[in-house]
Amino acid sequence: VIVVVGWPGQWAATFARDAANGLRLTAGQEQTRLRLHPGESIRTPLMVLQFWRGDWLRAQNVWRRWMWTHNVPRIDGKPPTPLLTPCSSHQFAEMIKADEASQRLFIDRYLEERLRPDYWWMDAGWYVNQSGWPNTGTWLVDSNRFPRGLRAIADHAHAQGVKTIVWFEPERVTPGTQLYEHADWLLGRDGEQKLLNLGHPAARAWLTEHVDRLLTEQGIDLYRQDYNVDPLGYWRGADSPDRQGITENHYVTGYLAYWDELRRRHPAMLIDSCASGGHRNDLETMRRSLPFLRSDSIFDPVGNQGHTYGLSFWLPYHGTGTPPRQFDLYELRSHLACPHDIPCWDVRDRGLDYDRMRRVVNEWRGYAGCYFGDFY
Repeated sequence: VIVVVGWPGQWAATFARDAANGLRLTAGQEQTRLRLHPGESIRTPLMVLQFWRGDWLRAQNVWRRWMWTHNVPRIDGKPPTPLLTPCSSHQFAEMIKADEASQRLFIDRYLEERLRPDYWWMDAGWYVNQSGWPNTGTWLVDSNRFPRGLRAIADHAHAQGVKTIVWFEPERVTPGTQLYEHADWLLGRDGEQKLLNLGHPAARAWLTEHVDRLLTEQGIDLYRQDYNVDPLGYWRGADSPDRQGITENHYVTGYLAYWDELRRRHPAMLIDSCASGGHRNDLETMRRSLPFLRSDSIFDPVGNQGHTYGLSFWLPYHGTGTPPRQFDLYELRSHLACPHDIPCWDVRDRGLDYDRMRRVVNEWRGYAGCYFGDFY
């Protein structure tokens, strides 16, 4: 039997064996010792038990088929396809040193070299900040670098058949930002980085409306959510002795409800779950999103082969990136051994071997759909 705990929070499992009863498995949210207030409710983790016979590879492929058929997010009822989503993050310090002109230039150069992106990727740092991209909490487009907003870039991409991805990290709130002023919405100590409490109805309502408006006004086609924070201390620090686990439970419920509402309002939009490069690959999250960047360790070919080997037993859709420097065919194909790829190429350099890049990318587009089948 394969047993899965679907919980994007702190879960635990214990295994006990005795001669009389065989094996007993207990699993769920790690800490729940609490009383409920009148009218209050909580939920338990999503649990899956898949029984199987035969060898373990068959068991994993039964799991993959179930994931692909019944869990991977659909767009208009259709499963996702292999995607090429280049970015300029390595050339412009994510988006800190980027502007409208640089983004338009990179889109045009990819198209000029016939390396057609499915999406153009705009990563961390496009918003107002004082000290770099980790200074999150003011979710407004930086008009100094993008006086016409991200909309001008999106319109330029759309006119050429390219969609856009934009990075968000709404849960991590740093001092000096707009959200930091809403103390009642936050978990944590004053003067330090805090956590936006998605279990707080007003906080989640504001976030939903604000992000929905940004997606619409800026012409964003795909929502990417990062999560560079360890939440457990924030959750447990907010609980009284008779309410242990309640903050986490409401937070997880709110997090899932937030994504469900975004998907309801934008039914043609995929969500990319980054979560600091590979966290939150739990079943609940993967029912709503795809891990375009399965790890922040992305440019080592042997490491990428290891990631493909390990993750493909569980998730039929995941992605990585190809390095901005010159590379050989072995290295490139090691990165393209999954359904999603993020080229990080500096296409301002006209001396790159574009003939080889086109050949390998076109080959990948031809066989990448096979990655949705069984895996051995």
